[in-house]
Amino acid sequence: MSAQPNYDACDTCLDIVAEHRRTLQLPPSTVCTDAKLTEWRERANAVLEPPSSDVPGPALALLVQNEPTKTVWSSELDALLDGRDASAIAELTTSGKVSVLAVTQHFVKKASVVHQATNCLAQMLADDALQRAQQLDEKRSRFQAEGRLHELGALFGVPMSMKGHIPYNRFGNQRGFVFDVLPDPTSHPLVKRNLTQEQLELLKDTQGGYVSERPNAHLVELLLDADAVIICKTTMPQGVMHLDTTSNLYGQTLNPLNLALSPGGSSGGESAIVAGGGVALGVGSDIGGSIRQPCAVTGLYGLRPTTQRIPYGGVRSTMPGAEGVGSSIGPMAKSLRDLERFMASVLNDKTRPWEREHFTLPMPWRKVDSLFAGGKKTLVVGVMMEDGVVRPTTPVRRALGHWVDKLARAKGVRVELRRWEPRDLHRRAWDMIRSLYFMESGKYFHLLSRATGEPLLPLTQFILAEPFVRSAEADLAANTAGEARKQDEMSASEVMASVRMREAFRAEYLRAWNELGLDCLLCPATANVAPRPSTVKYWNYTSVFNLVDYPGVVFPSGIVADSALDREFEKQPPKAVDGFEYDTRMEGEWMGEFDEDNTREYEQHRDVFNGAPVGLQLIGRRYKDEELVKYAELLDHIVRS
Repeated sequence: MSAQPNYDACDTCLDIVAEHRRTLQLPPSTVCTDAKLTEWRERANAVLEPPSSDVPGPALALLVQNEPTKTVWSSELDALLDGRDASAIAELTTSGKVSVLAVTQHFVKKASVVHQATNCLAQMLADDALQRAQQLDEKRSRFQAEGRLHELGALFGVPMSMKGHIPYNRFGNQRGFVFDVLPDPTSHPLVKRNLTQEQLELLKDTQGGYVSERPNAHLVELLLDADAVIICKTTMPQGVMHLDTTSNLYGQTLNPLNLALSPGGSSGGESAIVAGGGVALGVGSDIGGSIRQPCAVTGLYGLRPTTQRIPYGGVRSTMPGAEGVGSSIGPMAKSLRDLERFMASVLNDKTRPWEREHFTLPMPWRKVDSLFAGGKKTLVVGVMMEDGVVRPTTPVRRALGHWVDKLARAKGVRVELRRWEPRDLHRRAWDMIRSLYFMESGKYFHLLSRATGEPLLPLTQFILAEPFVRSAEADLAANTAGEARKQDEMSASEVMASVRMREAFRAEYLRAWNELGLDCLLCPATANVAPRPSTVKYWNYTSVFNLVDYPGVVFPSGIVADSALDREFEKQPPKAVDGFEYDTRMEGEWMGEFDEDNTREYEQHRDVFNGAPVGLQLIGRRYKDEELVKYAELLDHIVRS
């Protein structure tokens, strides 16, 4: 059981952090004593800086082979479960070949060890999970006796994790701010001391506390109805808005495939626990790439659905009421079929979440039997080699080139590639979306920071920076007289103008898409491989598609960063594959500051990235999420065969 925190005795931000961290208690039998397991986590969290600039970190898979960690990590189910995706585990538990309790015990151990290496957990729910597993085993026995095994949920016995701001069992809906873990934050003496009464009322009306008003988010209820087992909640960055997972509350989370690197963000705790083998299926959210980029840099499959497909009720937002850019919830998994299983289990004619939540569209997950129905003869795939703002680093270019080459030369396959030239579309999108994120000048972020005295981290400061976000900090600081001045927020007319600009951009983007006749678009999911912690600032390989609200699926390319291969690749002239070569440029010729920073970061530290996987991204039309997953399945089959 978790320790009961005494936040009333906390006089400072650091006191709150220390008190909260004591609540994360791992089962004693799962705690490892091997210093090598925790070495990189401790190094990264000592000063919240990248733990290495010249050598890669070890992979967790190697560390768990060392004693004494191996003793804790090993399980009698290793041979049966290792390498299995969630769908395979559901088949095993439903058939009775293995009990849900045994599977849950197995994954509780794994999750604990993954956390000790990567710092990915916000909550360990071992007791709750084991109790639920026993209940599910009893349910299966009862259903078997009644001849009703076919009525068990599609996720029967699947061990899952939840991103930190998705409430489960009332507790744990944090967004990476210290403020978030206080049960009744606006009544805490420290918060009352730091804010005016007007500011307190604003946060009370919009931000809530650690104890959720509803026991579970709507999505969690659907997953429980599908017989899943939730064993943990995971970390996320300060304020959600990083492609990294760093916060004052939890510290730095690391990538289990290379502990010198980040698992991405903001769903980085999820990507770390799934990629590390701590759960079989994870749930993230995506408002700028927060499902796709973490999956891409940890070798996972992930789906960012069109907004309003998955119910969002009960999920804690940092900017409630802001509709400039929509957020989606989606699965993070080890296979494409797991993505489909997740979506079908929560969106169907039995669950009907749209009847309980007005925000959710009445669209059951459809079974797509053929991609060439209705006389369609060819799948038209756009290819974006680079976006005109930041050139992908060498391993990403190698990976995309490999896929393009395989697809272009495939025989007897009804796929046509067409080059997507973004012109200035993606550059304008990057400027536009940063403004739309914070039309209230980032006021909530500054208030949440000021409430407990926690500093805004560099990546938070970056996304709040002028000129795209008007400065609110100076006005918020003016509370010495007892009340703050009015913030320099957008007026109603300016908000309306921003929304009109967004809609005009969406129309322009759709016209360009239709001119090429695209079914889907293949492109990088990020401009580099997994970043060193606190270094990644450019999001627009993913966020542009949040702006236009196109669904995206990410998948492993099969290519990893390799400094030797990358240097050889750079010596060769660009390889032309039916017009899909990368644009050439002279040494030191940059498209802009983000481009230069991205390239120099990779070239100056290229050995650190050795072994980091490259994920690619396939984008589809709005509300064609089902077809998109099938497109990815087809392309994956072509390339890998």
